[in-house]
Amino acid sequence: MRDLAQGEMTQGQIAKKYGVTQGAISQFADRNSDQIVEIAADLNNQFAGIAFAEKANRVAELSNDAEKVGELLADPATAARAGVQYAEMARVRQSALRAISEELGQLPSRMQVQVTGSLDVQVNGVDVGDLK
Repeated sequence: MRDLAQGEMTQGQIAKKYGVTQGAISQFADRNSDQIVEIAADLNNQFAGIAFAEKANRVAELSNDAEKVGELLADPATAARAGVQYAEMARVRQSALRAISEELGQLPSRMQVQVTGSLDVQVNGVDVGDLK
């Protein structure tokens, strides 16, 4: 899509680059014209045209997934027909809800603590020197 949006190559050149026919590139361009226009309008953004690069789109998709799983969990017959264990669906739903919270900044970022130096331990009634 980026090649088409940049407009630096003809469809024939793009077809040769990807080993397909010019007609295939033309059909692809027709099917994806909205995204190609979006990319062309923001060529400096490497994520232009990628729906999930936008936080709102990711949150909406995660929310949709969590809602669908919630509906399946509410009806045991539906869950059984889906062939998925209840616990697995619950895990997927919880994972989606947590991802939404992280996307919205509602959970603190996970931190790693590095400790340098030495640690002296004193155990009451035990001479540590005798343990060596």
